[in-house]
Amino acid sequence: YKFEWPATGRVERGAWAWMTSPQPRLAWQHFSDPLDSCTSHPVDYQVSTDRIGAPVELDAPQLVLSGATTTLTLGRGDDLQYRGTLESWPAGTAFNLEPIDTLGALDGLSAPRAVVLPAAPEVSVPDLALTDFEIAKDQAFVWNASAPADGVMILIQTSTERLYCVAVDDGAFDLPPDAWRAWKDTGEVSISVVRIALAGATLPHDNSTVAIEGQAWEQGTTTR
Repeated sequence: YKFEWPATGRVERGAWAWMTSPQPRLAWQHFSDPLDSCTSHPVDYQVSTDRIGAPVELDAPQLVLSGATTTLTLGRGDDLQYRGTLESWPAGTAFNLEPIDTLGALDGLSAPRAVVLPAAPEVSVPDLALTDFEIAKDQAFVWNASAPADGVMILIQTSTERLYCVAVDDGAFDLPPDAWRAWKDTGEVSISVVRIALAGATLPHDNSTVAIEGQAWEQGTTTR
């Protein structure tokens, strides 16, 4: 997935999905593993399909996530991935996965409560709503842990590298200063703090299991 950095302080609510062969890892483990660790990658790093599984082409032009009060439609792109966004998702909202068109061998596929949305992390340090917040090599991150989920990802992009951290959702994490490839004191820095909630369901057509991450993003950009 290619990360794009929107306006400062924006909370991103969206979904993307693709069908693939079973994988033994959670999505965040492709960036850094285990929890409370960081891994640096080049700025043009993309997770390879041999690690996450190449998308499988389906006949459906779109997938639908249906909630109690709203519906999210994911349209299929040229890369066979399905994407969609909503302006407002209340924390705790659960969505069912329901393909809307005949899928051949997967006809009738459904996954109740396939996605459950976590609360926004409400980051207080650094203040991502500012355009000139400070960021240090050993930066401390503080967020609201009153409604913890399964984990938090911290993604930091500079002009030369991307630092991916995964943390226990306990409200605080300090960047290990030795995790950087080449720390720079100047230039633009983009930060995303992402709370992740895992949900699972059994697919009725073959009794297999599916796990989908619900994510709440907070993002900001600063120039030093």
